[in-house]
Amino acid sequence: SSSGSTSLTAPASGSDRIITFPNNAGTVITNATSGTILQVQQSSTNTATGYIDLSSNTSWYNVTNMTVSITPVSTSNKILVSFMAMGESDNEDHQIRFRLQRAISGGATTAIGGAAASSRPQVMGMIGVGYYQDDQAATPVSFGCSNYLDSPSTTSAITYTVQLNSASNSKKWYYNRSVTDSDSEHYERGLSYITVMEVAG
Repeated sequence: SSSGSTSLTAPASGSDRIITFPNNAGTVITNATSGTILQVQQSSTNTATGYIDLSSNTSWYNVTNMTVSITPVSTSNKILVSFMAMGESDNEDHQIRFRLQRAISGGATTAIGGAAASSRPQVMGMIGVGYYQDDQAATPVSFGCSNYLDSPSTTSAITYTVQLNSASNSKKWYYNRSVTDSDSEHYERGLSYITVMEVAG
């Protein structure tokens, strides 16, 4: 109104409505068209000073700095996740497997991967056959079209983490770099990231 205030009144009939305002500046969308991007969160790193010890082929290991959190405004909304974890294994890159872990605050922690089938590992994907460790060419790990549309059905905070596993024991994954890290044009440095976007349902 001209006084600079806005009045919200309860519905004339039916159930009351609850409007939750985010704790940040910007435009509040209260009736978004399905498919509208409501918020974006990202975590990225170009740190290239270490490796992840994939010591057991039955365990999954978090990729360094590849964790991001988002709090949906509606249970009907979906979360679009994309990531790339760049690096290189110290032996046979094509044995590296990856997946997403979803942890809901106050709720369940779920591994996002293939269907359960006896003792078979449940993964989102693997590095393609033909990529072998040669201490030079770091391998970017991504999945599908770098996108996965998740349906968490919650308004609690959700934390997504990229995880790696190896088909063989005692491998190492050097992140954002090749195994050999000589100061030469033959040895790349990289950037890894994970991005989540809330999509109106």
